[in-house]
Amino acid sequence: LVPAQCSALGNDGFDLGCCLPPAPNLPTPPPLGQTGKYACLNNCALEQEWLVDVDVAFAWIGGGIDDYAGLQVSISPIAPGAPMASGWVLAKYSRTWTRIGGGGGLEQVWRFLLNGDLYYSTGAASPCPVPPPGAAGQPVLMTGFVDYICTSAGWEMMLNLNHHNGCLSHAPWSSRPQPPALAHRDRSYHLVTPSNFDFTPVSPPSGTLLAESVRSSQLTWSPFNYQANSESYVNQASLNDIGTPRCFSCTFSSTSAPMAYQFQQLTGSAWCGGTNTTFSSIPVPGLLPGGMLALGLGFWTTSTGFVPLTVYWGIMAYDDPCTTEAPFFIVSGVATEQSSPATLFPNTMFPVPPARTFIDIGSAKLLPPFSASPWGSMYVSTVLFQLNQ
Repeated sequence: LVPAQCSALGNDGFDLGCCLPPAPNLPTPPPLGQTGKYACLNNCALEQEWLVDVDVAFAWIGGGIDDYAGLQVSISPIAPGAPMASGWVLAKYSRTWTRIGGGGGLEQVWRFLLNGDLYYSTGAASPCPVPPPGAAGQPVLMTGFVDYICTSAGWEMMLNLNHHNGCLSHAPWSSRPQPPALAHRDRSYHLVTPSNFDFTPVSPPSGTLLAESVRSSQLTWSPFNYQANSESYVNQASLNDIGTPRCFSCTFSSTSAPMAYQFQQLTGSAWCGGTNTTFSSIPVPGLLPGGMLALGLGFWTTSTGFVPLTVYWGIMAYDDPCTTEAPFFIVSGVATEQSSPATLFPNTMFPVPPARTFIDIGSAKLLPPFSASPWGSMYVSTVLFQLNQ
């Protein structure tokens, strides 16, 4: 698909002080298509990868739901053996920034966190490239992100979707537990676009983080009500490594190569109404010693340098002052790094310096009929953490 013309819109309308309804100023990107890569990791090592065509169609949900859209995603094989899959994913708007593009012009980026179900055709092999539940005709939960980028040439996108190892995706406490034959405890599945991506492990961001924001939403099912809020401001945060890089697999944990994973602990605080509220990841003995698991998936090679990608999964605590949502939740998210600093829009309370690394993490509140489960199927993020480095 040919990128449609676009124009930068400026700030997004969510920076009004905490606990207030936003005034969204957000774009409606056109349908886009790109060549991407699809890969299976087997015990952290790249098992196989394929070029695929990826088509995405964007639509705001509307009806007063200010920060959610739906994406129709279609994956088509370019070469024999590649997978075919399609489905709808939810796109939670996270934030925007500006940067200088490869041609020297100003670009604006809008990031959305993604989660939803893909359905695979049965033409390709299983367990790779088709996850065993997908080969059995079941939905496959994918999580990740899409960056919509307004350039002088029109709209572009950068997209990632992931299906985690079976001990996370299909654990006994998940909404979709699986027997051993379908649980793919040694494999994870990953889609990236554009295709200039190298599945070589990278080091996840760590250390002191720069401020940006925490943004919450109130969601009740009966009666249904959804209200997005404006931002609370992060005044300090850190993401610290726990131990050394390793391969994290459900069947074993090893410090031998490929060392794709890093255990981490996230801590920080957000300011709202004169009060600081802390947030932190929650250690889980035997699974997550720091509460966060970071997968340094690989990197894109662009005209302005390398863009490493990290994928997160963890458990966090945050008692949001704007809502009555539960203070403990599973999270997923991503981080991307770029070679030169990008500019964030100023907020009303604290300065936001330029940043090279953008970390976006969202909570998981599962949709019915799985509302009692903490993970495993499509969900709504009622808390977003937006951090920089």
